Parts: sequence; structure tokens; C-alpha cells
Amino acid sequence: TRLLAPIIKGHLDIFIDYFCSLQYFYTGVTQGINFPEFTIVGMMDGEQFLYYDSNIRQAIPKVDWIKNNEGPEYWTRQTKKFQAHEADFKVDIVKLMQGFNQSGGIHTFQRMYGCELDDETGATDGHMQYRYDGADFISLDLRSTSYVAPVKEVLITKQEWDGAEAEYWKNYLTETCIYWLKKYVHYGKISLERKDVLFLFQILSLSPSSLPVSSPSSGVSAADRLLLSSGLSRYRFLP
Repeated sequence: TRLLAPIIKGHLDIFIDYFCSLQYFYTGVTQGINFPEFTIVGMMDGEQFLYYDSNIRQAIPKVDWIKNNEGPEYWTRQTKKFQAHEADFKVDIVKLMQGFNQSGGIHTFQRMYGCELDDETGATDGHMQYRYDGADFISLDLRSTSYVAPVKEVLITKQEWDGAEAEYWKNYLTETCIYWLKKYVHYGKISLERKDVLFLFQILSLSPSSLPVSSPSSGVSAADRLLLSSGLSRYRFLP
């Protein structure tokens, strides 16, 4: 997190961070637990604004600012996209189990992607990560426009995805995602109040008991990653 110039000088220095984020979290699980086999959560500046799962099979708004600004066409488009991703996830988790010689048990397959914007400088960033059973699987390095595969089982997929696939997602994360991030910020500028976060940076003479309780808005820190040897779904879509 980048710290800006202090706005209060004295016993403590407080900094404001003008930072926005848009993130999506996909989770697929095998059958056998009391939980939907597939869920999607959309987060804007740490606030859930969108939800989908394999039980309801419909994308639904979770906050007024998107409910009031996007109509039926938007939600129909989101629902169709998420239903397709649900089907892909179910196929891929079976392929992953086969690749790891697993015949049963509870397994999870996760994915997280999103983008960030510093609205002071205009700097942007993006990320896409996957996990299988909680372990890092593969991620996209935007600087090199290539995938990083920490386990040998993913090397074939890395080779297939490097190139056009990596370029596609780099463009999505740095262009399309930022477009929607700015749009959602505009939608929620009153209710989100831009969530300028105060960071306690330096304490000089205040005792712990006299300090206010202050913490950054809860961004979701997680990673989610996917893929195995060749054949896993690519999950391309339009927002």
C-alpha cells in the first residue's frame, strides 16, 4: 500500500490511501459437504456487491448501488456467464483429481482475479491466481505476460496458456476490468464514499489506551488458482 503525505502532524501521522479494487472469487467444491458446489462473490473495495451459487443458479445484487444502476439485461448476461463457468469448474475439478490420482474425498478449486486503481496517480494493476486444495497452482504475471506454475503438474497448461491466452487476460485485467471498476465507483460514489482509508503510520507519544481503533477497509486477501495438465477451461468472457 502506498502511503501519501500526512494530513495530521503532531503526536501521530495519518495518511490517506486513495485506492480502489474490484475482485471476483470463484470456489468449486466436490460433493459431500453442506455447501454449494460452486460460488462466485464479487467485491468492490472490500464490499460484496454480487453473488452467484450453484443452488440458486442466478446472479443477484447485494447492494443498492448496483441494483439501482444495472437492469435485467446486465443480470441475465452475468447469470449466463456464471452458469457456463459453473459447468467448466465441475469438469475441471474432476480433471484435477485425476491428475493427482485422487479417487474421492473433499477437494476445492479456487480462482481469484481483479484489478486495482490508484486514483491519485492513475496507476493500475491486476492479478489472476488459482488454487487447488488450498495450494497455489498457477498465476498470471502481468509484467512478463506469462503464467507462473509452482508445481510440475501445471507445466503443460502453462505452455498452452502463455502467448495469446496470457495477452487476452492481461488486456482484460488492465483495460476491461479497470473500465468496470471506474463504472462501479461512479455507481457507488455516495454509498461507498470512496472509502478513503486512514492508516496509522507513526505513533510518537500517545499511550496505547488513548489510541483510536483504526484499520484499513477490509480488502480480501486471498489467492485462488486453477489448472492442471492440458485440457482445463480457459474461462474467457465479456463482463
